[in-house]
Amino acid sequence: MTNTELKKLLGLPRNKKIKIVHTLWDNIAEDSVQGNTYTEHIEIIKKRLKKIKSGRTRFKNWDSMKDKYIEKP
Repeated sequence: MTNTELKKLLGLPRNKKIKIVHTLWDNIAEDSVQGNTYTEHIEIIKKRLKKIKSGRTRFKNWDSMKDKYIEKP
């Protein structure tokens, strides 16, 4: 996209810009579901669930994580 095209888009009325954003977002969402990203995410989830079911995953409670990572005043 050229700077001229971008300036034209930015100069559009708000309602037209929103329509364009919706169209772009729908297109991105379609691509993600049909492409590798979605498949890769599914595989990661399957591996994590398998580890959980096998008992190889350990969990920490929220309070211990807060103590470790959140600064106290």
